[in-house]
Amino acid sequence: MSRDASLSRLRFLRPRLLFGLIGATLFLGISSPASAQVNSPELRAAMAKLSSASADERAEAARMLKEIGPNASHVAPQLVARFKDNQATQDGESVSKLYAEAVGAMGPEVVDLVVPLLDSANTFELAGACEAIHQLGPDAKAAVPAILERLPTAEGDLLWGLVYGLSGIGPDAAPAVEPLRKLLEHQDFQVQIIACRALGGIGPEARAAVPKLVEMLETGVGSVKSHAALALASIGPQPDFDIPALIGKLVEHPQFVLKERSLEALGILGSEAQSQLPLIDRLWGDPSYNAQIPLAIARWKITGDAERSLALLEKLAGFFDTELDAVHAVALFGPEAKSCTEWLLPKLSGVDTDVAYEAAMALAAIGDASDEVLEQLAVLEMSDDEFAAAGATEAIRVLKAKRDEATDR
Repeated sequence: MSRDASLSRLRFLRPRLLFGLIGATLFLGISSPASAQVNSPELRAAMAKLSSASADERAEAARMLKEIGPNASHVAPQLVARFKDNQATQDGESVSKLYAEAVGAMGPEVVDLVVPLLDSANTFELAGACEAIHQLGPDAKAAVPAILERLPTAEGDLLWGLVYGLSGIGPDAAPAVEPLRKLLEHQDFQVQIIACRALGGIGPEARAAVPKLVEMLETGVGSVKSHAALALASIGPQPDFDIPALIGKLVEHPQFVLKERSLEALGILGSEAQSQLPLIDRLWGDPSYNAQIPLAIARWKITGDAERSLALLEKLAGFFDTELDAVHAVALFGPEAKSCTEWLLPKLSGVDTDVAYEAAMALAAIGDASDEVLEQLAVLEMSDDEFAAAGATEAIRVLKAKRDEATDR
């Protein structure tokens, strides 16, 4: 079983970098306000559920506390103490992981609570500590020395978990560049992958790892090659290497994921990847090239020309095999995709409720809060499909918030 598939060991769900199912609050850059105050009704309700015998109730408590965020930091000790909870919800979600995600939303003052658990012999406690550090992101920079202290002797799941924690911290994890560079030579390709992710998160300060990452583009297994490409793109152009050209060599790789990730990497490089436009334009619209959607996104990010890419996505949204991903991709363009509203609206009432959900997310990202859009979303909100209905509810919330914000200006 893969390192991100089972909570029986230190396993975490690795986010899809391009076409994962992304919730609207992350996808659209709009989140519900953490407005609950200390001892507010929302907080009291969450704490009441936290004591429930039901794993689903406790999971709901964790989600509520995550939403409250820093205003719930005073209850972080109670959540940390519950990291040992080994139960899962009816949907298979780890309650312990949800606790860790909630702690990770509470701000830098909780770091001292989770660092001691890096020495725990309990798998769930250790996993919770690493997850919380990862979720805290830059707020967890105080944990870097403790992680560096443990890295030299760490093995197996502990090693992976420590690097996973670092991968969320970002540039403030720069003191870890050298040990991370050495981990690119680790015998476990999963460790190589998470080291690539951590180096990419550090960004330009990880330039010392570039030669080894370039080597991994040639010698690594497929998944390592793809993460090395993303890391190199995040670190940025280098005087001694033609990074765009090296990544461009993967664009026609037989494995789809390598095509997808290499195009994403070129998109991260943006205008620095202009040299790869002839390659992209040669593959554009080629029916034998099965990564047209990543191609469209990459070209937009390199050139800034949304119109041509959106026209290709509209075309691909007309085919069953590519409809879902094409509609999903439109949301990445935000307000630049306003011209797509006309063909997105009929998707809300189509037979495929997954497509309807993605259309709702795309419309919310575009930000057109017209009566027509809101009325059709309201119809979808009444759908028997809970997933599609929830998407419509979230889209309506986002659009009304944008409209109210515009009115206040």
